[in-house]
Amino acid sequence: MMKTKTYIFAYGSNTNVDELCSGKYGLKRDDLSVIGAAILQDYEVQFSRYSAARAGGVLDIVKKEGSLVPGIVLGIDSPEVMEHFDRKEGAPDAYQRINCEPVLADGTKIKAITYEVVSKSGFVAPSSEYLRITCEGLSSFNLSTDHILLALDQGLKRSQKT
Repeated sequence: MMKTKTYIFAYGSNTNVDELCSGKYGLKRDDLSVIGAAILQDYEVQFSRYSAARAGGVLDIVKKEGSLVPGIVLGIDSPEVMEHFDRKEGAPDAYQRINCEPVLADGTKIKAITYEVVSKSGFVAPSSEYLRITCEGLSSFNLSTDHILLALDQGLKRSQKT
């Protein structure tokens, strides 16, 4: 058992706790404690990776001063659960862990881990199912989905210019 709790800043489809704990990834509801909604400052989301499992583009975070990524903070008590998260994210090949400090709704900063894409590609259109899962997750915590729609719109515009 870990001596201290590990915190994960979850964004994108990982905000959908029902889907996350559906059994597909080896995670159960008892493995996670939801700390609450949070914001990761100076990052934005982009659809910069193709996922065969998701049949389309999946979200990534990219540094961008002044931008915000809404998400949730999850608490984890065991290294086995972290291994399940790493496998789900394809770490360290597809995504890699990075340290971050999301801000909780009460203004508290918390040291956490999140995941970013290792080899970013250009815009990859997401499947409607991935968008549904992601937007349902965000909405379940009363978080805006505007940044998802903006990433989709900007990605489509960029891909049309090339």
